[in-house]
Amino acid sequence: MAIAPGNWSWLEIAKLAVSLTGPIVALVVGIWIKQVVDRIEQRRWETQNTIKWRLSVFERLAPKLNLLYSAFSYVGRWKELAPPDLINLKRDLDEIVFTYEFLWSKEFREKYQALMEACFELNQGPGKSAKIAANVEMYRAAHSNWDPRWDDMFVPVEQRSKRADIQRLVDAVLRTAIDDLGLNLHQK
Repeated sequence: MAIAPGNWSWLEIAKLAVSLTGPIVALVVGIWIKQVVDRIEQRRWETQNTIKWRLSVFERLAPKLNLLYSAFSYVGRWKELAPPDLINLKRDLDEIVFTYEFLWSKEFREKYQALMEACFELNQGPGKSAKIAANVEMYRAAHSNWDPRWDDMFVPVEQRSKRADIQRLVDAVLRTAIDDLGLNLHQK
């Protein structure tokens, strides 16, 4: 039954409004749900990409941290490292960590800084390298081509770091990095 133009009653208008309400509500709810899903997907994508970045940085960082651990625990390849190599290793680690500082948690950065402070006496002044907090006698004995100038690259004996402290700090840095990656591999 068609209604002639101009002959619309309130009842007919109400029926039309009610019949349109369902599709309009469905459209609004659908748009809202899509926006929520899109935001969730965007966060997931951002999280995945952050983890990928962190993992690529971690792949560069972990072997150097292992070498640092070896150098201060006198295990593995430590004898291959001359004192200038240790300073360069520190610089390489700093470059990796500070270039990608924004990827890591505050906890990671603090633990990394604590490790560096244990391994080296930092802030020697402009143009001066950090001093190595390792056993100069061990390094001197390991290198037949010892350069006497290398002695000045080490802290005094009473300021040397302890192996157990270095192990604990390296483990803390690695655990924190793993947490930042969301891997939680250290939990049992």
